Amino acid sequence: MPILCALVAALSLAATAATVMAWNDLLIRDAVFNMVKGPAAMVYAGLGALVVRRARNPIGWFLLGDGGFLAIMALSSAYAVRGVSHPGTLPAAAAAGLLAQWSFVPVVTGVAFMLLLFPIGTLPSRRWRPVAALELVATAITLVGVAVQPGLVGLPAPGGTSATVVNPFGVTRSALCPPPS
Repeated sequence: MPILCALVAALSLAATAATVMAWNDLLIRDAVFNMVKGPAAMVYAGLGALVVRRARNPIGWFLLGDGGFLAIMALSSAYAVRGVSHPGTLPAAAAAGLLAQWSFVPVVTGVAFMLLLFPIGTLPSRRWRPVAALELVATAITLVGVAVQPGLVGLPAPGGTSATVVNPFGVTRSALCPPPS
């Protein structure tokens, strides 16, 4: 667990540094929002580590995971904005933008699971198991959908307006159903 906290802290610091480097390429609101993600990730991870260590509650692991995915989102968003704004300077900028967009899904899922498990770390009753299973299935479908959806990804993710990049893994209709020859 200390290794996970250190990893989240390192990713958060790298995200903050990357945001500072991409500051001139970002709109002010996007830059400020991306700067907040790094410290928020460290708060989530620190609180998660505390909950896991003191209370041995599974909610702490979800907090740790949310912190990690927030840090990944902030770092890959800043990296993608910098790479898209200065073509050829950073490799795989479009893929980093997709990673930023994709990492938003586990953050939302983690918060939803925390609400399901609150306060004691278990589902309220066995009747809630289908709800948890449905949430897992919906998350998996959403992760695949975000990865293959054609179109533009707004940066910084989610929904930023400083830059856009075409989803490099987007599947178009012509790729699924080629025209007859």
